[in-house]
Amino acid sequence: MAGNKKFYHKIYTSAGVYITTWSTEVTNEPSFRMIINSGLGEMKIRLARPINNYGEDLDVKFNNKIETYIWDKDAPNGVLIYSGYISDYEPVVGNNDEYIEVVVLGYVADLENKTFVDSNGNTAKVYASYDPANIITSILSLFGGSVSAGTIDTVGVSRDYTFNNITFQQAIDKCREFCASGWYWFVGADNLLNFHLKSATATHTFVIGKHFTKLNATKTTRDLKNAVRFIGGTPAGGVQLYKVYEDATSIAAYGRREYVMIDQRVAVTATADAMAQSYLDANKYPFVRATVTILDNNGDDQSEGYNIESIKPGDTCKILDPTISAGAQSYALNQVMIIQSVQYDFDSVTLELSIRPPWVALRIQDLYNDINAVNASNAPTSPAGVGVAIPGINLGNLTFGDPKQPTTLTALWGAVSAYTATGVQTINAGVVTADYVVANIAMGSPIITGGTITGAIVQTAATGRRIVMRSPSQYELGFYYDADLLGSLSADYDIGTDMFGCTLSGGGGTYVSLAGKNNLGNVEIGLTNTYFGLNWYGGDATTERILTNARIDGDWSPFSNGGSNLGSSSYFWNYVYANNINLGGVARSTWPSAGATTLSGLTIDTAKDWGSYGITGLGTIVSYSDGGWNIGSSTNFWNNIYARYLRFDIGYGMIYYDSSIYLDFYSNRIEINKAIKLLVTTTPPASAIDGMMFFHDTYNEVWVYKGGAWKALAYVP
Repeated sequence: MAGNKKFYHKIYTSAGVYITTWSTEVTNEPSFRMIINSGLGEMKIRLARPINNYGEDLDVKFNNKIETYIWDKDAPNGVLIYSGYISDYEPVVGNNDEYIEVVVLGYVADLENKTFVDSNGNTAKVYASYDPANIITSILSLFGGSVSAGTIDTVGVSRDYTFNNITFQQAIDKCREFCASGWYWFVGADNLLNFHLKSATATHTFVIGKHFTKLNATKTTRDLKNAVRFIGGTPAGGVQLYKVYEDATSIAAYGRREYVMIDQRVAVTATADAMAQSYLDANKYPFVRATVTILDNNGDDQSEGYNIESIKPGDTCKILDPTISAGAQSYALNQVMIIQSVQYDFDSVTLELSIRPPWVALRIQDLYNDINAVNASNAPTSPAGVGVAIPGINLGNLTFGDPKQPTTLTALWGAVSAYTATGVQTINAGVVTADYVVANIAMGSPIITGGTITGAIVQTAATGRRIVMRSPSQYELGFYYDADLLGSLSADYDIGTDMFGCTLSGGGGTYVSLAGKNNLGNVEIGLTNTYFGLNWYGGDATTERILTNARIDGDWSPFSNGGSNLGSSSYFWNYVYANNINLGGVARSTWPSAGATTLSGLTIDTAKDWGSYGITGLGTIVSYSDGGWNIGSSTNFWNNIYARYLRFDIGYGMIYYDSSIYLDFYSNRIEINKAIKLLVTTTPPASAIDGMMFFHDTYNEVWVYKGGAWKALAYVP
């Protein structure tokens, strides 16, 4: 371990609130991998904590954010090298050891875990004549998550593409394919996605003997490709895009090596040209790979090693041998290589280097395996410039037989005829023949039976229970029993309003109806005279509503006790018709009659500030029983009582302060149980009446008013 180098992990909630710092209790050093066209990989942290009390749901909690910092001579104030979230944790006991292993993932994983949707939640997003950099910026703005746009360099080209049902990471990788060879992206510890072209000059220069001691370099043609067959989509009113691209120089040197690129979402020639040419540029020459381990410069001899925290995927580098002249350096050493990945291990980094950036997305063939068969099934058999027309198949005479039939129905057209191995004619002038239908039915276990495919009707059987596909005014499935139509499922599109809908009908008429577009639509269940429906528009709570004129048969209860309202401060129900009403557990079946009445069991319990409210027009409030009720309680006091008179029972009354009696009223006297403090002043009060008293502050005397004058009553020394 580098003696002059330290690390620590800062822990935050998923909302970014700081919790604590892990340092001395961490028993392993930071170790993780960074990859080009991706970001930070998995990092494991071991905490020396007992398994019965390790901070679960506190600092050890799913989705808590982890930031890892390094202190060394290159970063005396610390530098952030990793940022991620807790995805796993495991208590471990064994070999007299006890610890918690926490697994952290970089936030780039979120790009792969979320489907790319637009601001309305649609999975299809069209970009016409956009620079790939602008598309990436738009994608990240729609992501709205833990990864944001950093420095996105302008490519300087325009591309057309429709994204649909892919992840955010796949969308960003597709943008990279739109560019020339050498463009890459990377998400670092700051969670910013940067998009750059590979530098033509070396970002780092590593010297044998100073920065490392061993280099493994390989030159290979294993992945070399110098011809691309591109099969794209079909533009509106046009023909399917199919072109061949090749590099004659590479073919002459290494032989023809082809790659089939299929993407039916590409219907614009310029986009196909860019994708295919970028792939050729990246793969038409032998591939040079190298692996090298670079030592950190915080060891005992700090003149050796390198600032390994400065090395990132996508950076470029050169390898130099100081014992060999520049002209005599080997092929691998004499090239500017791009760093594909960085394995960070605190005291060193292991780098994977290459001459050219890998075509990652298109080399991962399994991304296309699920769609290649469908995409290629209708492709032309030979290229003819931009595309080849594929005539349609007459569905009026089409049926399907045993899926195990050995003869494959290929894309043949025009006046060409085709036959099965048994001599049955399958296609005549682009139309599937009736003989082929009969032959398939005769094989047994057919998918569609009865040979009843005529016009635009396809049915599962000739009689009995069956499903009939038909197209009168709508696209429709009919559910029959012999000649009786039991119900139907139909779909319709209104070109005037751009609304798509479908209905499910039975013997009594339509009872399920759905229609909508984007974030506008409605759902209705029921018949015309009695229905239940949902209606939404634009995600606006004031317009989204439930519609029904049906009666409710059953009890309606809120999901949680006291958690829902009937109406609101802005929207009121007009009338409530009910036999009984229950307020806070007190049942009422009738309203109080006019005039004096008893409101037993009625309480007023509200959080309103009663300083701005009042209860008026009550008249006289009379206690239910003599001496049996209080105003307020020993724990809940009224603030002020405003009254003209305070009257007690004819023979008894008291005034308390807390629990002490201050004034005790009798029929013939008042007992004062606390000291009385007189007014202290030098000026006798005005408007005096007989019996008034005060303490004269100048003369230290008690004065009393009698017979129209103030007189000294007693001197207080």
